[in-house]
Amino acid sequence: MDALVVYFSKYGNTRRIAEAIAETLADAGEDCAAIPFDQFSAAELDGANLVVMGSPTHFQNLPKVVRPTLEELPRKCLKGRQV
Repeated sequence: MDALVVYFSKYGNTRRIAEAIAETLADAGEDCAAIPFDQFSAAELDGANLVVMGSPTHFQNLPKVVRPTLEELPRKCLKGRQV
């Protein structure tokens, strides 16, 4: 996989945007997948050169369900990847 789109969407709007980004990348020839944050782990990054992450903001910050997932990622797991 060349690209990975990871998203959190409470009402479906961010999911639709994430799927559109993944579809556009696939149309451009990238091997791409879009997955929700609750299915995301560091193992999903294997082979991904480009990582796109998206979520709505809640009170000008990350939603509470997103932060723990990001904090659990190993240090430097995004090193060398376009994010």
